Amino acid sequence: MKILLVENNSGMRRLLKSMLEEIAEEIYESPGGPEAIELYQAVRPDWVVMDVYRKPANGLAAAAAIKNSDPDAKIVFISNYTDPRTRQWAQNAGGAAFIGKDDLLSLVEFLKKEKETCGGNYDE
Repeated sequence: MKILLVENNSGMRRLLKSMLEEIAEEIYESPGGPEAIELYQAVRPDWVVMDVYRKPANGLAAAAAIKNSDPDAKIVFISNYTDPRTRQWAQNAGGAAFIGKDDLLSLVEFLKKEKETCGGNYDE
């Protein structure tokens, strides 16, 4: 499984990467914005883990741009903001799932199940 990890906080990126290494063969990282969109186009990951961040760029806008260029893109949003409005924004931006950063083990479980559903057969 190839994952694009989009998180503006470098410490959180390191934590997420260490958690996802057990299920992903390849993990690509981006702090967000245009770089995330370009990296998505270059590596075509199986899943994007996208922070719903406020600054320096907007994760929702980056996700919408990715979905606009590839409607089949699979995005799971993570955020410290778990209010209904933020969840709705994430869904409107094309998110397949939304997980609070206070429950990151659920992110790992979600992606494990997705990998098992595909029989581990993701394009290399």
